[in-house]
Order: sequence, then structure tokens, then C-alpha cells
Amino acid sequence: MKTLKTWLQTRALNSAHADVRLRVVQDAANSRDASATTALIHSLTDSNDEVREAAAAGLGKTGSREGIKPLVALLLNEKVHDVLAASADALQQLDGRKAAKLFLAALNDNDTAVCQNAAWALRSTGWTFLDDADRARVLIIQNEWDKAAALGSAAIAPLQAVLLDGTDHLKRLAAGALGHIGTPKAFRALTSLLTNPKVNSATCERAAWALKKFYRDNLTSVQAAFVAIIERDWEEAVRLDNHAVEPLRIALDDDDNDVRMKVIQTLTRIGGTKAVDSIVHALSDARQPVSVRELAATSLGELGDQRALNALGAALGSEGWTVREAAARSLAETDWRPADDAQRAQLAIIQKKWSDVGALGQAAIGPLIESLKYLSVATDAAKALVNIGSSGVDALLGMLRDHNQPSVIRELIAASLAEAGEPRAVEVVVGMLVDPDMATRQSAVWTLERLGWQPVDDKQRAAFAVAHDDWDELANLGAAAVEPLLTLAAGSMAPNETVTVLCQILGSSAACLSIKQLRSLVSLPDIDPQSLAGLGFRGASMASPSAAVACDKVRKLARFELIHRGIMF
Repeated sequence: MKTLKTWLQTRALNSAHADVRLRVVQDAANSRDASATTALIHSLTDSNDEVREAAAAGLGKTGSREGIKPLVALLLNEKVHDVLAASADALQQLDGRKAAKLFLAALNDNDTAVCQNAAWALRSTGWTFLDDADRARVLIIQNEWDKAAALGSAAIAPLQAVLLDGTDHLKRLAAGALGHIGTPKAFRALTSLLTNPKVNSATCERAAWALKKFYRDNLTSVQAAFVAIIERDWEEAVRLDNHAVEPLRIALDDDDNDVRMKVIQTLTRIGGTKAVDSIVHALSDARQPVSVRELAATSLGELGDQRALNALGAALGSEGWTVREAAARSLAETDWRPADDAQRAQLAIIQKKWSDVGALGQAAIGPLIESLKYLSVATDAAKALVNIGSSGVDALLGMLRDHNQPSVIRELIAASLAEAGEPRAVEVVVGMLVDPDMATRQSAVWTLERLGWQPVDDKQRAAFAVAHDDWDELANLGAAAVEPLLTLAAGSMAPNETVTVLCQILGSSAACLSIKQLRSLVSLPDIDPQSLAGLGFRGASMASPSAAVACDKVRKLARFELIHRGIMF
């Protein structure tokens, strides 16, 4: 009989008719049967509002603690007020304290609606179980900021949390509430945010606003300077004079480059020992943008402070050409003298006094090499190195051999050596004929032609043909052309032409190839037209599927020749 009754009840609870389900829930609520709790919990998720309300009310009558967590879950996600009220009443009857703990945990939920429902429940049924800090959290979620502030010190930590992580609108409200609290502890909570490097700018702005509005008379001069800088009130910062220097130095780490520039300008207006030290710090800090360090160098020149001379001298070798120029201009207004010939060379290069640079000889080589990365002086610097003599040329040749150097610098060096008619450049430039970079190859051709160079063997003829994109000549050169062509293939240059010529060489001159060359051809990678086009390689648009077919043919012909020689690969 019990089983039959349970089956009938379950069937009725799943009826398509809401009135049937409601009647079963009402019967269960009035029943003292143990199975009633199970039926009522099941009905808390019913689609009908009246059924959910009756189920919640019924659970309160049962006195069963099993209903606490399901009722809390219902209340947190419920939208109908009558159901909310029934759930709250039921929880009070069952165990209000335990329910309050569950609702407190729900205040941290990422879903705003869940938080609002939890706050409503705590305000309605759990208020007596909360301390003032938790009450403040509830009031904050319900946007009752004045009531939260009225709780005094207990509200400070919850309000600080909103200031750190809330939306910009909520941050302003939280800052205002902290201002209204008006206690020393609230004041300290706001001022601590001004110097905390982990606090974002929006939080700092709101804290500064509250301090200025509610605690202006309590601020020290340094704190007032922090507020002025955060609010971008540069005139106020100047008025605060030396009190603003340390806050300004900290502001040099601001994410906004315009703010950093304003900081330098403000420090310049303040002047004095501490301001100069801060500007020197900015000039020497490689993390600062070039524009900030350039302004710092100019500002030090305007201030004319002798203590800045060492920093300006060091800036002659700074990253950023405009920083060097600004440092040189500032030093020109003083009685500064270079510490050594290397520094004299740096200054002469910046001033483009090339005859002075040349006169310094060996000492100028390092500064000249370093200045080659600045295109505004690179050509003249390369010429100056040539004019220094053998050691200068050696330095240029070393850079020319360095494949990690930007191609534009290698091309510029090659042109300078060619213009000087430097014969030692030939050996290095010949190696550039098979560079994967087309512009570098063409620069090598132009340089060698200026030097009157002519190929002396098939290897050099092949390199010259590669640079000229002379595919017919490469095919005729046979084995001598394999290495240059493999270099092109490795650099994904001219894929169709490269593999086509390799096929021709294998078809006509396979017997002349070395075992090493054949094994390299067996390992020739496939050419992917789409990846080449995506990377912007020259000739990528011509890398048709036939290139892949040709690659496969190259590998097969190379394998055949190795097998023919009795060599396993």
C-alpha cells in the first residue's frame, strides 16, 4: 500500500496540470508522513509559481532540516516575490541561523541576481544573526550607502573592497560613503589607496576625490600633492613645491605617457635639488619612453644644474637618437668636458662633426659601430669607420658577416665599402650572394660590380646567378649550383624556380653530384604555397601545386641516384 501510494503521489507531482500538482503539494504539507518532505523538495523546482510557494510554505511546517539547503537554493534564484516571502518564512521556522550562513556565502556569487536575493533574504530574515561588517555588505549590495556609512568603522573594509573591485560608478559611491563615515580610520583607508602600486587608476581617482571633498583639512602637504597629481592638477602640484617632488617621482611610473611628460614639466617648474634628482632618475631609467627621457635631458639643460652633468654625459650613449641630441644640446650650455675619447666621439657623432670623429681614431670605433643603428647618421658613420683605416674596416666587415644584423644595415655597410673601393670586402660580400633575403643579394651584386669583381669559378658563378635570378645559368652550372639553390629552398625563396632548376640538374648532371648533395636533396622539404603567401615571401603567389610535385620529383631522382651508386639513405 505504501509503495502504491508513493507511486501515485509521484505520478501526480509530474502531472501536466498545475492544479493537480498544487493539490498534491497541499496534501503533503498537511500530512505528517515522512514522504512529504521528499515531495515538497521536489516541488520547489516546479514551473508554477503557486506550486513553488505552497511547497516552500509546506517545508516550513514539516520542521525537517532537510529542506534548508533546497529552500536557500530556491530563494537565491527566485524572481517571484510571494515565493521569496514563503521561502524566507519557511527558513526562519526551520533554522534561521544556518540559512543566514548560507546566504552570507552567496553574497560572493558572480551572479548579481543571486547576490541581490541573498542580500534580500539576510535583510528580511537573517539580520539578527549578522555582525555590523556583514550588515554593511548587505546594505552595499542593496545600494543603501548612507545606511552602510552609518555603521561606522565596521563598514570600512566592505567599502574598500568595492573601491578596489567595483565598477567606476560603485567606486564613486563607496568613496563617498567612506567620506561620510568621517573617522580617522576611514581617512587612513582612503589615503592608503593613494600610494598602493597594486591599485588601479580609477580607484585612486575616486579615493582622491573623496579625500578632497571630505577630508581636505586633514591632508598633509604630501598627501595633498598625491591628490593633486591623481586629479592632474599640475598647478596645485607646483604650488606645493618640494612636498610634491616624491609623489611626482612615483607618478613617473604612470601607464599614461602624457602623464609622465607632465610630471617632468612640473618637476622642472618646481626646480631644486630633489626635483633635479628625480629628473636625472627619469633620464637614466631605460624603462622610460624615449620621449620622456628626451624631455628630461632638455629640462636638465634648462635648469642648468651642475649635478646633472654626469647623467647627461651618460645619455650621449642612450637608446634613442633624440635623447642623445637633447643631452648634447643641454651639455653645450655648460662647461662640461667629456671624460674620455669615447665620450668625445659620442658627442662629435651626435653633432655630426665627422672630421673630429676621424681624428679620434681607434677610440671612435665603438661609438661609430653603435651609431650605425640610427639611419640618420648611419651612412656617415660607416664612411667615418672606413676613413679610420684597417681597424675601422675590420669592424665593418665583422658586422657584414653577422647575419643577425638588419639587412638595411648590412646593405649600407656594403655600399660604403664599395664606394671606398675596399678589396677586403669582396670575400664577405660574395657570401651575401646566396643570402635568403633578396634585397641583401641584390645589394651584394651592386657592391661587387662597383668593386669590379668577376666570378673566378663555377661556385662563384652560381652565387652570382642566384643573385641575378638567372635560372638558365644555374641549370647549366650543374653541381656547383646545388648549394646556392638549397639555401634558397631553405629560405623559401622563389620556390617554383628553385625546385624546377634542381629537377633539371638531377636530370642532366646527377652523376656529378656528391653524396652529401644528394642526401640534402632527399631531405628537401615540401613547399606550402599558402604558408608562403601568408608570410609574404617573394614568389609565393607562384608557388603552385606543381612546386610540391617538383619537390617530390627532386627527392625521387636523388634517391634513385644514391641507389644507383649502391648507397642506402
